[in-house]
Amino acid sequence: MLSANQTGALLLVAFDEALANDFCETVNVSCQVLSIPTMQSLENFLGNPKSVVYLMNHINTDHLHNIEFITQKFAGIGVVVFSQSLSIPLLQHAIHCGVRELYLYPPSELELESYLSVIGELRSADAKYSRESTLVDISAIRSSKWVRYGAVVELLELIEKNFSHASSLQDFSHDIHLSQSRLSHMFKDVTGMNFSHYLICRRLEEAERILTSESASSTTIAFELGFSNPSHFCRVFKEHFGLSPMAYSEDNRTMQNSETYLHYLRLRCDLLNTLNSLSAGNVNSADKEKAIEIQSTRQSNRSVKC
Repeated sequence: MLSANQTGALLLVAFDEALANDFCETVNVSCQVLSIPTMQSLENFLGNPKSVVYLMNHINTDHLHNIEFITQKFAGIGVVVFSQSLSIPLLQHAIHCGVRELYLYPPSELELESYLSVIGELRSADAKYSRESTLVDISAIRSSKWVRYGAVVELLELIEKNFSHASSLQDFSHDIHLSQSRLSHMFKDVTGMNFSHYLICRRLEEAERILTSESASSTTIAFELGFSNPSHFCRVFKEHFGLSPMAYSEDNRTMQNSETYLHYLRLRCDLLNTLNSLSAGNVNSADKEKAIEIQSTRQSNRSVKC
C-alpha cells in the first residue's frame, strides 16, 4: 500500500499500463511519480501528493465517476486530467468537479508547456490551488477578442438559439446588421474556423448529448438537428467522431475526433472557461455580461449546464 510518508510527489492514476508508460516518457517531469494502476489502490492511498494526474484512454461513465472521486479525495490539490478524447459533457463534468486543467492526450507542445508550468507552481512551497487557471490552455483565442469582436459574440449567441434549423450565415447577417461577407471574415478571424464548420460541430455536440442521455434513433436526431437526411447525419458524425451514431449509443467511446472538431472543442472550452471564471468572480463586467447571455441561451437549449 502507498502510505502517507510518500508525499510531495506527482500521483499518476492510470488504469491502462501502456498509456501510463507512454505518459511517463512523453511528459518528462522533474519530480517523483507514483503510479496508481487500480481503483482499489487509489481508494487505499493515504499519501499527500503535490499534484494528481488522471489519465483516461476514452470517455465512459466509469471515468466520470472516477474524476468525481479523485477531486473529492484530493480536495485542495491541483487535479489534472489527460484524455485521449474530449467531449462537452466531459468538460462540463470537469468544471463541476473542480478539475484544475484538462488536456487532450497526447498534448500539444503548448499544452505540455502549460502543464509543466502548473507542476512548477505546485512544487513551490507556497503554491495554492486556484480555479483562476484555465481549464484548457487556448493560445489562439483570448477573452479580449470576444469583447473586441462583439458581432462574433452576437453571432455565437444566435447560433445557440437557432443551430438546429439555421442553414446559412445569411440567416444571421441581417440581425447583426453586417454583410454576409464581412461577418464571415470576422468569424474566421476570431475563431479560426468557417461558420459552416462551426454550425455542423455545434449540431454534432448536441447529437452527442442526445445519444448519451436519451434513447433516440439516428433518423430522429438528424431531422431534429437540421441535417438534410439521416445518411448525411451518419456520414458527418462518423467523419468527426470516427464511429457511427449507433456505435456511440452502444457505449463504444473509443472514438477519434477530427482536427476540425478538436478545434471546435477548444473554442467551446474558452466559452465554458469564461463561465467558470464568472462563477469565481474573475471576469470584468463586459465579459460577465456576455457570459450571462451565452449561459442563458445554452440552458434554454439543454446543451451546456455547468
